[in-house]
Amino acid sequence: MLLVLLSGEGCGSGGVGACEAQDDVSGAWTLSLTSLDADGGVASSLPRPDTIFAQLSQVRPPGIALGRLLYGTLTSTDKGFFDTVGIPMLTMNDGSKTGSMLGCSLSINVPIASPVSDDNQPQGPLRISLAGRVSARGQMAGDSQRSSLILVEDQTQTVRHFAWSGTQP
Repeated sequence: MLLVLLSGEGCGSGGVGACEAQDDVSGAWTLSLTSLDADGGVASSLPRPDTIFAQLSQVRPPGIALGRLLYGTLTSTDKGFFDTVGIPMLTMNDGSKTGSMLGCSLSINVPIASPVSDDNQPQGPLRISLAGRVSARGQMAGDSQRSSLILVEDQTQTVRHFAWSGTQP
């Protein structure tokens, strides 16, 4: 029984740790970022909405591990937010500096500083952190409490929270 579980047999087409709504999120995504209402207890939100085009690659981690790794690029249509950033291709860190999925929950973290070290040591502030989940095939729903951005145009490097959603054509 344990061998069947570890091999992913009987767990749908994605195997153990895959998302039941969509077993592979590789490909193009359009992410819509919107400001949060100041009455919601948010110290700082986005000054304006933005659209981000994501190109994602989902891979199984090395060895026997649950979840999936996410790599790729994020390109903002508003260069005051950022231009294009790469999701670091790391396998030896706790996920705080790269992209990952466990089930349908996803986390994408891109540090400001580069190069990015493949270890569990703090890298410094994140340019963007996207937390959310795949809610249905071709749809993502963001977690505004855990998603944040530091705008390139903001010299004070204020961490801003926002709502977001994603769609895949």
